[in-house]
Amino acid sequence: YLGGILQLCTERRGVQIELTYAGSRAMLVYRLPLNEVVFDFYDRLKSISRGYASFDYSLDGYEEGDLVKLSVMVNAEPVDALSIIVHRSQAERRGRAMCERLKELIPRQLFKIAVQAAIGAKVARPDLEVIDIDGDGSFAMNIQELATAHIEKIAAKAMILNNQHLGMVVQWEDRFYGSVRGNTILGDESNVGGPDNLGGLYPNFVKIAEGFGVKGRRVHHKSELKAAIQEMLDYDGPFVLDVIVPFTEHVLPMIPAGKTVKEMILK
Repeated sequence: YLGGILQLCTERRGVQIELTYAGSRAMLVYRLPLNEVVFDFYDRLKSISRGYASFDYSLDGYEEGDLVKLSVMVNAEPVDALSIIVHRSQAERRGRAMCERLKELIPRQLFKIAVQAAIGAKVARPDLEVIDIDGDGSFAMNIQELATAHIEKIAAKAMILNNQHLGMVVQWEDRFYGSVRGNTILGDESNVGGPDNLGGLYPNFVKIAEGFGVKGRRVHHKSELKAAIQEMLDYDGPFVLDVIVPFTEHVLPMIPAGKTVKEMILK
């Protein structure tokens, strides 16, 4: 059984410290990440050893790890109860395993239900085109994932609706606070970029994407958009499409704070 146990510890990112024998018994000492131990490690150990192996552990300290949040989406809606924190190297394997299990558990429907693990959805469903439609503020907060897409060769696309503002907050400022700005302009407040002021755009998402090794394109005329989207879809790799839009365009419908669905703002 020793070979199977060694393989299990290696799969769980363990570092072997000691291997000793006492007669017909072997004692293994490993350093293992705690989250790899609490997730079915003991059950796997008992299964591999036919119940003969025993297990004991003690905490040994803390180390920095390359961890990511693995979110599971059912029909494009994230299910928070299924989200877990995993090591980046284990994300694809764990995501695939969870999605395959959910595929068996979710009752059959008359329509397709997509089950996706979003680091990214493209890894879990490589057969589908995955496009992130994002605001410039939100995209800037997660821009480092362009490196993941490039290094791991994940052909996910991102289309930025770039209005040079924290758009949803600006919408509330315009609707309820007389357009008073509370640091919601992402660039120079005296030179706000837009479709009519390309020189004021900040930052340059296309240049940033290229710095990560990802192809990018910017459009600011409606007539260019269809061809740009087609170029993005045809490209065999990650792609950033920066679409410059006026900040006066609001996202509707919306429900004001403290109001009901009957008081929804439609225009």
